[in-house]
Amino acid sequence: VGLGLRGPLFALCHDEEFTRSIGLPTGVLNVTIAVVAALTVSVSMRVVGALLVSAVMIVPVATAQLLSRSFVVTMRLSMGIGVVVCVTGLLTTYVVSASSGAMIVVLLVGLYAVVAVTTALAHLLVRLWARLQPVPARLLSPSAPPAPPQEPSDADRPTTDEAPAQETQS
Repeated sequence: VGLGLRGPLFALCHDEEFTRSIGLPTGVLNVTIAVVAALTVSVSMRVVGALLVSAVMIVPVATAQLLSRSFVVTMRLSMGIGVVVCVTGLLTTYVVSASSGAMIVVLLVGLYAVVAVTTALAHLLVRLWARLQPVPARLLSPSAPPAPPQEPSDADRPTTDEAPAQETQS
């Protein structure tokens, strides 16, 4: 559903009136979103428990938004993160005696923390690198800054005698 209806769902989520005006079935799309959300919650409740469903639905999207600004990339990345972390959590609980739901949420929150710290450090390094770049020589010259523009004096303005004559057509 997420990959096949990406465009119509994007339009519906941003502006329902626009979606209706271009002829898309907004009622069907709204029902589709509700059904998919209900199925996701009911299936997730079996795996992670009732209280952890919201974390499993929100944290992959939040993590993907740290890495991308595009709707399409965020959507694909969040689906991939969700699948990989859920499978990893289930495999981990097969080896280690722990609750599968709690393990999945811990892995999701841990991944979010790692991505948040990594992106923050990357942005900091980019800003520091920009500051350490050599300043162009033209900015370092000891010349005085240019004078601000001044209003033209009366001597600089043309008089009526000096004004160019307008040609008339006959």
